Amino acid sequence: MRKITISEIIFVLLAVSIIIVGLRFISIPKSYNQTVVIFLTILKYGTMIVGAALLLFSAISIFSATSLFKHQKVKKYLQNIAILLITTLICAAIFEIILQVTFPESCKQDDPFYEHSYTPNCHSRFTTFEWDTDVKINAEGFRDDEIAPKEQFDLRILMLGDSMTWGYGVEKEETFSEVLQQKLKAKGVNADVINAGATSYSPTLEYLLLKNKGLSYQPDVVVLNLDMSDIQDDYNYNQERAEFDQDGNIVRVSGIKEQTTLFYKIRNKMQLNRFIFDKLNLIDSRFNKKEGKQKILPLGDPKTDRYAILRDMPVQDEAEHWDRTYHYLSLINELCKENDITFILNLYPYAVQISPDEWSLGKHLFGFDPDTVHSDAPQQKLKKYAAENGIIYVEMLEPFKESDTFPLYFPYDGHINRDGHALAAEVLYDSLVQEEIIEPTLVYPPNPFQ
Repeated sequence: MRKITISEIIFVLLAVSIIIVGLRFISIPKSYNQTVVIFLTILKYGTMIVGAALLLFSAISIFSATSLFKHQKVKKYLQNIAILLITTLICAAIFEIILQVTFPESCKQDDPFYEHSYTPNCHSRFTTFEWDTDVKINAEGFRDDEIAPKEQFDLRILMLGDSMTWGYGVEKEETFSEVLQQKLKAKGVNADVINAGATSYSPTLEYLLLKNKGLSYQPDVVVLNLDMSDIQDDYNYNQERAEFDQDGNIVRVSGIKEQTTLFYKIRNKMQLNRFIFDKLNLIDSRFNKKEGKQKILPLGDPKTDRYAILRDMPVQDEAEHWDRTYHYLSLINELCKENDITFILNLYPYAVQISPDEWSLGKHLFGFDPDTVHSDAPQQKLKKYAAENGIIYVEMLEPFKESDTFPLYFPYDGHINRDGHALAAEVLYDSLVQEEIIEPTLVYPPNPFQ
């Protein structure tokens, strides 16, 4: 057998490296929207096919009587491919530098106790093709004003929740936490509403946040805004990332192992990823026919279906998943009782429960039929749990369904928009009055003619 050439060795190493990147570093999320799953699937298997093709080419060359790399035509083709590849990489690198300079860095950060959080005192912008909003994070890591001493207020409300509470797509002043605070002040109630919402938080993280941090703010009321996706989030946090003491009590939720790798840190900092996904979503919103269910994500299992409990279909191990979330809600309820805090529970209504016209451009990404309005089964389960445990439950679904305002949700993203936040604040305010937590006194503006 002839000696293997340096070119053949280089190509074998290159092929193996490309295959390893496809296998190890390009992951397809178990539960995400259809556009991202398709893109990452093509990228992953496309990368592996390219690597396999290079490996096959190298093997043919090695076992040939004469190295294929010595043929002039092959050399020319390889040179052209190399030039194209190098040019593409250089252009991508230049574009990434431009994006790094022009796009503000996200305020989101990895967190050793809450898996992720927001960088204190960070100022950025959150931009998609549907919105461009200002993001200011206070010294406590919340999207809110700086927290003043409790003595300055007669009532303090702590809002716990996920991206809906945090305020995806709206300015800080338009979040229902802020709108509620302004409404309370207009009604003569000296109240402070702290927005402690954070993207993808669920009762697991909200319990830790309340226990380790939230109680120090001395809230009189804690409002936990539950999301349909919290069932899956609680499963994910407890399955792989939660750490417990010897008595089985949760201590913290650390980040996944890959977050410590250099590759992950580089990938997480790349603005090109965000740019590509935003443009893919824009294309999908304009050209997708929105007919029928997507077939990529398995439905009905909360482990892989983010909205399994919302679909009016049999849910695999449903009681087990609800019990996990109920466990953390009960821990929060106990904390509130021990500290003489009123605990209020709310479940956001989703657009597919309101009207077939809401979330019209994006619901297909998660397998929802365009004309189906789903039932209130999740609300009924939570309402029953709240009644059995002496927890105040806020009924938000009916006011949303009866509202004359349209739209209440972003048509592609699906989060509640500015009008949705205003309505949510109104419902929460009415609940505070109904439960006699506040006694509003209407404050009239001064009469300019007196």
